Amino acid sequence: MEDIHEEILKVAGGYRLVLEAGTLNFALLSAGEQEAVEEAFGGLLFSPTFYLQFFIQTRPVALTGEVERVQKGGAAFSGPSHPLASPLYGVRVPEEVPSRDKYAVASGAETR
Repeated sequence: MEDIHEEILKVAGGYRLVLEAGTLNFALLSAGEQEAVEEAFGGLLFSPTFYLQFFIQTRPVALTGEVERVQKGGAAFSGPSHPLASPLYGVRVPEEVPSRDKYAVASGAETR
């Protein structure tokens, strides 16, 4: 990599645009919304005249300390019987949960 300007990387073979993609819960969408998402994604895949790559980065995120902090803070609301604190008591928290970042990388090289 030779240089970075905003989201554009200058590499030996040209330029690469890196976009971070958000997520949506596909299962919670209506049938019409699901169809619209599929059509839009299909249009994205078949329309560019350049190479398009997708990357997913998964890394563990520790939750234990954060839940303990909230549980301790919840005790300030009159103990575990308070409606804001009681759902947190006795909850088994996994030590780590996966966090996923999604990226699309577009190159300046023509595919057609």
